[in-house]
Amino acid sequence: MAPSLRLSGLFSYMCMKKIRSNNQHYDAWLHWDVTKRCNLNCEYCFGKITDPKVVVNLIDIEKLIATLDKTDKVFRISFTGGEPTMVPNFVEALNAITEKHFISFNTNLITKNLTKIIDAVDPQRILHIHASLHYDELVKKNLLERFIENFKLFKKNGFNIFTEVVAYPPLVDRIYEMKSILESEGIDITFAPFFGKLNDKIYPDAYTEKELELFGISENELQCFSQK
Repeated sequence: MAPSLRLSGLFSYMCMKKIRSNNQHYDAWLHWDVTKRCNLNCEYCFGKITDPKVVVNLIDIEKLIATLDKTDKVFRISFTGGEPTMVPNFVEALNAITEKHFISFNTNLITKNLTKIIDAVDPQRILHIHASLHYDELVKKNLLERFIENFKLFKKNGFNIFTEVVAYPPLVDRIYEMKSILESEGIDITFAPFFGKLNDKIYPDAYTEKELELFGISENELQCFSQK
């Protein structure tokens, strides 16, 4: 059985990266939390299931397309998780959806079948790929090179892709190291606030001015990411 769809109300439009060009028009936006499974185990993540025994469901593509067609609207579907690219028929689903609609998705860029998207989907039908960089996990699992290679491959093939890092306070000591490695590969990184408790401190309120400066996070951005 396919996971359910729900309307997205997570972020205001002004808080997003540039997500579409003038020829990318849609009538409605669906936000789909398609799985909680993830292939990384970041200590700051609260929305993951790493147990490999937990099955990642297929998307019922035929039913999905039929449901969208009944509305007579053009949709943007934003996929998130967990790691949405772990859905076994994710590439096939994107191929079918983008015949008429648009998509965007979050990914850690390390799933083995990920680059099949390049040949299967027109980059103009993908509004953006939000590449989440989980630096410590990638280094620990020797996967940073795969992340870099996949990012560059999508960029080379005309996909609108950007990289964002959770501004987890322990990363402060490795910001320059991380930026140096990524920027030497032509990859710019930005930081999104960490929300949660660490060492009896509640973030993002506990960020010091110095930490916010190092991460490049403004007060306006903190308000942007706040959710009720």
